[in-house]
Amino acid sequence: MNGREVDVRRLVLTLGLVAAVLAGLFPPWQVDMGLVGKYGLAGTGHHFLFVRHGVWRIDLGGLLVSWVVIALLTAAALVILDNVERLGGRK
Repeated sequence: MNGREVDVRRLVLTLGLVAAVLAGLFPPWQVDMGLVGKYGLAGTGHHFLFVRHGVWRIDLGGLLVSWVVIALLTAAALVILDNVERLGGRK
C-alpha cells in the first residue's frame, strides 16, 4: 500500500465518522401524542439534539438504522477500494 491508498482509506473512514456524528447531532424525532393525552405519532423530522422540542422525542430505532446504514456504506467503500487496489496490482 502506498501513501495515496492510505490517504483515501483515511478519507473514507473520516467521512463515515463525520456522517455518524452528524446523524447523532441531528437525530430523527417523533411527536409523541401520548404526552398530550392522545394516541399515536403525529409527525417526524430531524432536529438538533440539544434543543428541547416540546412533545417531540428521539426515534431511537431510526437513529440506529441511520448508524447501521452509515457503517455498512463505509465498510462497502473500503471493500471496493481494496478490490480496486488488488485488481490494479495484477496488470
